[in-house]
Amino acid sequence: KIRVRFCPIDTPAVSQPVRLDTVSFGVSPQFTVRGNGEHGAVAVSDASIDFGCMRLSFTYDSTIRIRNTGNTELILISAKFLTTKNVTITLMPHDSISPGATDSLKVTVGSAVPDTAYAILELQYQGIPPFDIPISGRLSSPPKITVLDSNVTFNAVNVGDSSTDTCVRITNYSCIGID
Repeated sequence: KIRVRFCPIDTPAVSQPVRLDTVSFGVSPQFTVRGNGEHGAVAVSDASIDFGCMRLSFTYDSTIRIRNTGNTELILISAKFLTTKNVTITLMPHDSISPGATDSLKVTVGSAVPDTAYAILELQYQGIPPFDIPISGRLSSPPKITVLDSNVTFNAVNVGDSSTDTCVRITNYSCIGID
């Protein structure tokens, strides 16, 4: 009885012709081994990233954790943007992730002009269909109060009486709140 171990490194079915070494004279007959490699599996910390409202001229980072939940090494094919505006990859994942291990990828958003930020980040590992992570945000100027009423008139108040209230309409064109 002979035990043969065949370890393909990819998931499609493969075959390999084999001959056994013999200690004595003669040649062993050739036979073929067939099999499939094991699948890697990936889990990410964020299915999407929404940076929300961000102040101009600052940069904002988000780190995506990538975990190999399978039982074979994950080989990175690509990490790229399908579309992007004001988003960059500032830390690429490593070329491979061992089973049970975690890696990361960092994206950065920033601009000096009011604008939107968006991207579709595509990650693809060998043997796994590519998957997309949408990224979004809005870059805005600092908050600013704009008075819409040009004249504000307060009614007369007697000395010693409490003050009177008058409403003033204001607006803030920034997505950043006024404290």
